[in-house]
Amino acid sequence: MRTIQEAIETNQYEELVKLCTNSSREQAKATIDEMFEIIRSTKKATVRNTISIVMRELRLDEAVDTLVELINNPENRNCRGTMLYALEALHCESRVKDLLYLLQEGNYETQYNVYCLVMEKSLSMTFLERKECLSVLRKMMEFEHDENVTDTLSECISQMEKLLNSTTIQDYKEQKTGQQNIER
Repeated sequence: MRTIQEAIETNQYEELVKLCTNSSREQAKATIDEMFEIIRSTKKATVRNTISIVMRELRLDEAVDTLVELINNPENRNCRGTMLYALEALHCESRVKDLLYLLQEGNYETQYNVYCLVMEKSLSMTFLERKECLSVLRKMMEFEHDENVTDTLSECISQMEKLLNSTTIQDYKEQKTGQQNIER
């Protein structure tokens, strides 16, 4: 077995996944911790991509905040696609609102990946998360003039409105509890 760094540098994500799933808990945790250190510090897009795919394959929900931070880092402006792809397999509903601006500012791949993320994750968002996203999307729409972007924003807004209008009793209770917590 190569070192973790060598496996990452040579894009051997299958080997890293096996290492994490076929090792003791302690070894798997050490490998994951090392990958977190590397992804946070590297300047190489290929390294971030390999680790992002491993995080996706392992369904590492604890990677959501790190991936969102890296996606939002201006230094990574031209290499966000794989990190967005990784988020699709993770429970990132509460962080989708932090990526909505990329529907306007991202390149085509980024815009498409964020659109897919919004459409998919909106189905499992809480009532309040949907409401927050809808508010951000409506504000974005006010100042957008690019027809392709307004079409995308309109579809996202329509999805959020449709889901908000089909609120369940559980969602309503959640909304009330959330509002009470905010008021305190």
